[in-house]
Amino acid sequence: MHRIPRFPRDVRGAWETLLDFPLPEALAKGEDSTENSGMLPYFPLLGALCGVVIAALGMLAAVLTNPVAGAAAFALISLAFLTLKDSGRGILLIVSLLDRRPARGSFVDALPDASPDRAILSDTRFGAVAAAAILILEFIVLFLLGSRNSAFFIVAVLAGSFTVQGMLAAGDAENGATPIRDEEGTGRGRMLIAAVAVALVMLWRFPVATAFSVAVFCLVAFGFSGAVRRRFDAVTPDMVTLAGALTETGLLVCGFLWAL
Repeated sequence: MHRIPRFPRDVRGAWETLLDFPLPEALAKGEDSTENSGMLPYFPLLGALCGVVIAALGMLAAVLTNPVAGAAAFALISLAFLTLKDSGRGILLIVSLLDRRPARGSFVDALPDASPDRAILSDTRFGAVAAAAILILEFIVLFLLGSRNSAFFIVAVLAGSFTVQGMLAAGDAENGATPIRDEEGTGRGRMLIAAVAVALVMLWRFPVATAFSVAVFCLVAFGFSGAVRRRFDAVTPDMVTLAGALTETGLLVCGFLWAL
């Protein structure tokens, strides 16, 4: 099979790992790349790029209509992207985790039982109410960001979420089964360098929110991920998606406090 160049192969791997959207035609052909640790540095960069596009669309809507309509458009576009990028699995995993936690004693213990299917098939009304509440709260936060000229904070949200997913997904053979093999840690190191570069840019525009976002990022990336690796023999795709969803929630809270 013809070997595609490294750059599009790595970007393709990042896209396929993080997003359920169809690939651009330029990246859609070629050999499988999902086991390639070279894609890790592109995780935060892909998140930043998606965030810039979303914020720009919101600003364009504001120019073509009015600031309120622009903020509403930004909130709707952002919410649609956050929900559909993983086909809704992130929200369903949070709902399932909250639903299972009382029975298992702690959130970490409830992780093996957390699954999108369990949230969908739940006989209680908790799942539907919790999912609706999460979506409504996210829309309110995103609308507030858009109305306070802080739409570009979505860049930090997505870059942080994608980086956390990369931190949890990548590992070596000694740490049990992981979706992405990074035996020497070079991929994770480059990914963190790219994430720091994005954070420095965001620090200039949103100094306080970015500082708190870094704290949230470290809590999930090292605290949650470390607990998962210590407790379980394998890291599953659902655990990776859940880590990203939790990061998004935490960073949106930081943006909300900044926009108040």
